[in-house]
Amino acid sequence: MKSLFKRTTQKSKPDINEQPSQTASNLLALQSKWNLPQFSYAFAQSVGMQRDHNEDALIALASALSLQDSVRPFGFFAIADGMGGHLHGEIASKLAIGSITSTITERILIPYINPTRPTPQNSLQNILNEALLTAHQEVLRHATGGGTTLTACLIFGSYLTIAHVGDSRAYYIDIDGAIKRYTRDHSLVNRLIELGQINEKQALNHPQRNVLYRALGQNEPLEADIGSFPIPESGYLLICSDGLWSVVPDPSIAEILRSNTSLQSACNDLIQAANQAGGPDNISVILVKFNG
Repeated sequence: MKSLFKRTTQKSKPDINEQPSQTASNLLALQSKWNLPQFSYAFAQSVGMQRDHNEDALIALASALSLQDSVRPFGFFAIADGMGGHLHGEIASKLAIGSITSTITERILIPYINPTRPTPQNSLQNILNEALLTAHQEVLRHATGGGTTLTACLIFGSYLTIAHVGDSRAYYIDIDGAIKRYTRDHSLVNRLIELGQINEKQALNHPQRNVLYRALGQNEPLEADIGSFPIPESGYLLICSDGLWSVVPDPSIAEILRSNTSLQSACNDLIQAANQAGGPDNISVILVKFNG
């Protein structure tokens, strides 16, 4: 499956290099003119069937501010999958989630709900990039020897902005079950796939399938994939750690969503499917539904 972060010749698909750089103040001004999509969310986690501790961490934060005739939706969702062994991975993922959430809260959420605070003039992509780099430094300082993936999704105004490092993933799944991936794995096996040296089937059992070439706390300088996409009118945003996607095929994920009317039930069933497939790793799932 190709990532939506990669350049495509299909102009109907979003291209990370062609998205407008929207500031928070511009998006708030547009909200008075547009009927923006609303959303709901749910999440679930499991330690899995073969691990004795959880190195995943997540945040699911949402609000809605009603001002006169407009409603301003806000959502911030992120998953971090720690690595580096017991404690190191746990600390790294928790530090990353805590740090990036603190920055987003201070730079975007508080000005957004407090009219006495100036709205930030930097683009949302720049703010997310700064937040991720700050989280990277926190992991380097306080979780020596550890590292973590981080996939963070900001819903603000009419755009979904995604910052990504590692091999946790963010997907878009439409109401018919078609699934597309927003993110690209920063893993050795994915790089080998891109170079044509192995195929996706071979990657599943490759001895170095868990090796990442980008992760918070592991390399300097850190380079993240960051892009903005129009919020879909319907469908789902799925964020997950590799404990889900590495063992549950895309068609099975889409079928679980189609067969559930409750977001929480869908999250629980995704966790159950991963555990029934052996549950070799920690499993984290966030599911956001766009309601039009």
